[in-house]
Amino acid sequence: MTWSLGLPLGLLKRVRTFTLSPQAGLTHLIGLPGNTRPDTAHTLIDYINAVTNRAELLDRAS
Repeated sequence: MTWSLGLPLGLLKRVRTFTLSPQAGLTHLIGLPGNTRPDTAHTLIDYINAVTNRAELLDRAS
């Protein structure tokens, strides 16, 4: 999974890559950015947990 953002005229470009991999029957998310601002870290972790849970549900359904 890749998140990217940028500003016009190439002033800023940021790409974050995450990898979902099976591990002991669950899904492990690799790539949590270490330089996340404290005010967004909690929201990002909540999102990551939701994506992980959804991936595990889809894996069980198949």
